[in-house]
Amino acid sequence: MSTGDPILVALQKLEANLFERVGAEMGRQLDGFRLDMNARFDAIEVRLERLETEYHMIVAALLNPRAPSAGPRAAPAEAPAAWARGASAPPRS
Repeated sequence: MSTGDPILVALQKLEANLFERVGAEMGRQLDGFRLDMNARFDAIEVRLERLETEYHMIVAALLNPRAPSAGPRAAPAEAPAAWARGASAPPRS
């Protein structure tokens, strides 16, 4: 075959066009995947920050036992003994 063969030229153009289309579609899909993964990592970071805040609040409360109770929803003093006997704990607010 010579380089001027019309079939060969058409196949080369088709191949180049196909690579461009496939490459563009893969790029769009990877961009969507990248955005999805970034959103997931952002959500994990928010959760970890919330856990860290709660951890510091618990540590501060344990280091200062004379601080006022959590408010009107605080459990009565006899509740831990009842829970130790197997009574169900009050629902969380």
